[in-house]
Formats: sequence, C-alpha cells, structure tokens
Amino acid sequence: MMSALKRVIGILGLLLLAVPLLVSGQEDHKHQSDPDECAQLPAPLKLVVAAMNGPGIKLDAMMKRGEMNALSPALQRFDVVLHPSDHILLTVTPKAEKKSEGQNFAGYVAFSVPHDGEYRVSVDSTAWIDVLDGDVVVERTKLNRRMQCGHVHKSLGFTLKTGVNYWLQLSSSKAPEVHLVLTPEESS
Repeated sequence: MMSALKRVIGILGLLLLAVPLLVSGQEDHKHQSDPDECAQLPAPLKLVVAAMNGPGIKLDAMMKRGEMNALSPALQRFDVVLHPSDHILLTVTPKAEKKSEGQNFAGYVAFSVPHDGEYRVSVDSTAWIDVLDGDVVVERTKLNRRMQCGHVHKSLGFTLKTGVNYWLQLSSSKAPEVHLVLTPEESS
C-alpha cells in the first residue's frame, strides 16, 4: 500500500513539473520550427517570418469602428491588444466565434494601402481575420496553412485598392494580444 502511494505521489510530482512547461508553450505563440519548411518558404513569407520575429509596436485595437489613424503596410510587427469579445460589436460574426468556448478577444484596426494590389495579413496565433470595406467583407485571395516556421500561425492574402479605408476585424482570439504583420505582396 505504501509503495503504491509513493508511486502515485511520484507521478503527481512529475505531472506538476510538466504543467508549467505545457502552459508556457501555449502562451508564447511560438510554433516548432521546421528548418526544411523555413528554407522552402517563398521570399515574401521569409520576410514576413523575419518581421514577426522582430520587435513589435504596441497598438490598442478599437472596440468599435470610429476615428483611428490608419496603419500602412510595412515589414513591421504590431502587438495588437484586443478586448473581451462580449464588449465588441462585431460587424461579421465568424464561424469560430459561434463554436468557441471560454473567453475570446476581439478588436478593430484601421488601415489603408498606398496602391492597388495584393496584401498579406499575418498573425502569430489563432484568430479570425476579416478585412472590411464598410460593412462588406473583402474576399480572401490566398490562404497559407499553418506554417511550421517562426512565429507566423496564419497568413492570408487580400486584393485591396488605394483610397479605401479598410478595417481589420480580429476576433475569436484566445489570447488578449495578437502579433500582426501587414505587408504588400510584391515588396514582401
């Protein structure tokens, strides 16, 4: 009986040591990099991965669309602070928001583009990404699967036009902060 109790205590001790490792792995958003996959990425995605690994500029997402200085695409990481979803009036309710349990975070970021063309929105963690032109969702033109290279979790493409004030709606995030890189495709 005593040896069985010692064995149970030993197993519980090992589990307690493993929990911080599991939690820290979930919190830092870093995916296990595969050097072969990193080497095979097209040049635009290699630059996005490098930008995501660099320092970020803190940016508070808006709780609703309104007056905000619009971001411009650049090879720069933004550390976007989101808000609890139940405080945000989403323009588009993503499928993930309907299914997701627990606390979700969301927010809006205004941006505009300097010229017509293809642009890429990349994030470091699971979040639903919608680009809005007014109340109209801009269709995605590219979808990269979850990458096993650096901190990029997902990277989506959109065809955008100059002179339009777009809104990036980030939602269904389990993390209160999302790292974001917004780049023009041809210079990435």
